[in-house]
Amino acid sequence: LFRPMPLNTILQGWSRSSSSDMNSFFHILPLKEKQRVNTLEMFDEYEGWHCKCNHYMLLCAFQGTCTALGSVLPMPHLLAQPEKFLEKELEVWPLDMKYGSTPITRYAHSSAQLCGGEILISSGFGCVSPRCPHMRLNDIQLLKPDRMGKWVSIAVPIHGTGPGKLMHHSTTFIPSMNSVLLYGGRTSPAQANGLCYLLQCDSDSAQCHIEPVHIDNTSEMPEPRWRHTATCIVNSGNDYVAVIGGCSSRTTALDDCFLLKTREWKFEKLDVRLPEGRHSHYAVAYKNSIIIIGGLDIVAEPVGSCLELSCTDDVWQLKELEFEMPLPSRYGVAGVLTEDLLWLLGGIQLYMTPGLLVVNLLHRTWMEYRLKCPGPQSLLHGHTCHRFADSLIVIGGGSNYFSFGTSLNLTPFVIAVPFNTTTI
Repeated sequence: LFRPMPLNTILQGWSRSSSSDMNSFFHILPLKEKQRVNTLEMFDEYEGWHCKCNHYMLLCAFQGTCTALGSVLPMPHLLAQPEKFLEKELEVWPLDMKYGSTPITRYAHSSAQLCGGEILISSGFGCVSPRCPHMRLNDIQLLKPDRMGKWVSIAVPIHGTGPGKLMHHSTTFIPSMNSVLLYGGRTSPAQANGLCYLLQCDSDSAQCHIEPVHIDNTSEMPEPRWRHTATCIVNSGNDYVAVIGGCSSRTTALDDCFLLKTREWKFEKLDVRLPEGRHSHYAVAYKNSIIIIGGLDIVAEPVGSCLELSCTDDVWQLKELEFEMPLPSRYGVAGVLTEDLLWLLGGIQLYMTPGLLVVNLLHRTWMEYRLKCPGPQSLLHGHTCHRFADSLIVIGGGSNYFSFGTSLNLTPFVIAVPFNTTTI
C-alpha cells in the first residue's frame, strides 16, 4: 500500500540529492542515445508523451564517492525559455452550438475554411457520438453559423472514393478551384498516404464529392508523409501548394520541400533543405513567401526557429529570420495571419503552458496573451483554428496520454481576439 511521505524524510541519511522532470532528463541525453530510442518502435504520440513527461520526475540521492554525480541532472528552470506575457488575459468559451449538432470530438484532424466562411473538418482520431468508442475517423463535417447566430455542425455525406481513415493529414483550400486539396496523413505509423484528393463541398445542400487527383507520373513524387504542412500560394495568377517537411515511415523528420502545380498536377522538388528536419510545424503564405515556424526536429526536440521560403527569378531560397528575442520552441500550434501579425494558438512547449503567441513578421518582435479557460479540459494541442469576424474558432484538440487515457475537447471553443492591436 502506497503511503505518502515528506521528501525530507525520504532523503534522510543521504549527502546530496538531485531531481529532474523527464523532459529535462531526455534533453541532456547524448544525440546517439536519442536516435537509438527513436528507433526502438513506431511512435507518433508526441503531444501526450511531452505532457506526461512534465508530470513525472527522476529523483536521485547520492552518498560517499557518488556525491559528485548530483550535478548531472538538469534543473527545469535552467532550460526554460524567456516569456513576454501581456497583462490582458483572453477568455476561452465554448462555442454556442445549436441543439442537435453533430459532435466534433477529435484530434489529429484537419480543417479548411471555405470562401463563405464555413469550416470543413475531416477525419482525425476521436468519436462521432458520446457513446461511440474512440477510433480513427473517416468523415467530413461542416461547421457554420446559422441565421440566429448559433453554430451548427453537420455530418456531410461523401460521394466518391476517398483515402479512408486518416490522422495528421492536410486540407488546403484552393481559391481558383473553390475546392479543398487533401494530402498525406497516416492510417498507422507504419502506413502513410501518399495520394492527393480533391474535395468539392456544397454548403447549401451539405454534400461533398471527393475524387483522387491523378498526378503527372513524370514528376518526382514526395515520400508519403504526415504531420507536414501544405500551404497554398498564388504566383502569376496560378495556385501552387507547397508541401513542407513531415514524418514518414522511414524518417522521423523530413527536411524536403515540394511544390505542387495545380494547373497540370505536377510535383516539383525544391532545391532547399530544412536545417533540422521538422514536423508538426506551422506554415502560412505571407506576401510572396511562406513562413515556417516551430515544429519538432529529428530527435523529437521542439524548435523555435522561423524560416522564410521565397522565390526570386525562379530560384527558391530558404533563410532563417532573426527576431529581437528568440521565439519560444514549441510545436503543434494552430494559427491565422492578419496582415503582418501571425497569431499562433496553443501547441506544446516544455515547462510551460502556451497561450496565444502574436508574432510581428515586419518588426521581428513577439508577445503572448495568457488564456483564461473555462475548465481543465481545454486542450490546445491536436487542434485547428480559424478566424471568424473578431474571434478565433478552435476545433478539436486532445491526445492519447498513455496510462492517463485519451482526453478530448468535447466542444469547439471561441476566443475574442484583438486583431486590430498595435502594441506588438
